[in-house]
Amino acid sequence: MAAGRQAEGTDADVGRAVRPWRVRGAIPGGGGTEVRLSPGARIRGAVYEHLVPGGCFLATLKSVRADSFGIGDETEPGTFVQDSGPEAGVPHHYFEEAEIRRNFDAWELCVLLERVCDYRERCGGFLELNPFDYTAWCVLARKPAKDHDESDPRAAR
Repeated sequence: MAAGRQAEGTDADVGRAVRPWRVRGAIPGGGGTEVRLSPGARIRGAVYEHLVPGGCFLATLKSVRADSFGIGDETEPGTFVQDSGPEAGVPHHYFEEAEIRRNFDAWELCVLLERVCDYRERCGGFLELNPFDYTAWCVLARKPAKDHDESDPRAAR
């Protein structure tokens, strides 16, 4: 890791107090890839806590097979921060299937899809110009209904 470089999740500060609320679904902005692993785990935990039983979480996560994997400073295993371009300074974590399964082991995985994009030709500066999709994991996970707490009136809504 380069001196002084850290991958802090500034847009997803999960350390602040959250009012009690229940939702039926959650879709993170940015696909949940702009945070380090440890804040990412806290975000998934916070989402899980606030989902009603049977509520869903939809996320797109970068795959280790994406073209941008390995570009920039590695700030923790699998997390890279680019020095230039539109993503400069933004940490991105790249996932392998086993890591996703570990991160969502408390959930029911409804869909786990790796969407693979195979670019046949690329020009110089490809990553800065590319308007198309990239190789990513698509995750639809549901909070199991067995987590229903009869004593919590918010869970029935």
